[in-house]
Amino acid sequence: PHLPVPVCTGYDDVKCVANFLGELQTYHHASGASEAFIVDRVVPLALQVSVRCWLGSQYFFASLADFQTRLQEEFLRASYATQILREFEARSQHLQESRVQYVRVMQELFERADPNTPESARVSWVRRQCHPRYHVYFINGTFKTLEELGRGARLVEEAIHAKRKYVPPSWWRQWGFRNGTAINVGPVLREILVFCLKTSFKVVDLNRFGFSTRLTVN
Repeated sequence: PHLPVPVCTGYDDVKCVANFLGELQTYHHASGASEAFIVDRVVPLALQVSVRCWLGSQYFFASLADFQTRLQEEFLRASYATQILREFEARSQHLQESRVQYVRVMQELFERADPNTPESARVSWVRRQCHPRYHVYFINGTFKTLEELGRGARLVEEAIHAKRKYVPPSWWRQWGFRNGTAINVGPVLREILVFCLKTSFKVVDLNRFGFSTRLTVN
């Protein structure tokens, strides 16, 4: 399908250079073209008016990232870096915002601020700024990119949703287990719990023997 080429006119463009670079990145991914094709064939079409004059004064671009960096150095407003920094500092995950949604929002912020930010730095920032309720799910996880973190976040969201929707069987509640939550016990207590399930002796009755205080919930 034919894809419209994003356009940037330079100093007087009402559209921010960062937004243009975001559109160019989207065009790159959607077209499936190589970086070399984007730099050599698409960029000269995209840059018009004053920015085209600037292009004529530039040396060979080593990569798409090199082009992005030099374009930002020339045309990005001086206040833009401060604006993005404030957005970063203030942008933590909202209570009702899913982890997947938060990862996508931060991906966009990174692309606007500095497309060359290392993936390790992106992952560290997002993990640090996420809502505390998610920390336990990711504390031992290893994620090399935000994409990996996004996939992990989706699995976590599915697990949380399943946990909220789970309704324990009636016999589970009958014997005194709390909300159907699994219980970690040692081998001795495990035998006691099996005994409880086979008889009319309820788990809550273990209080008189002092065992219930040793039960730990997952």
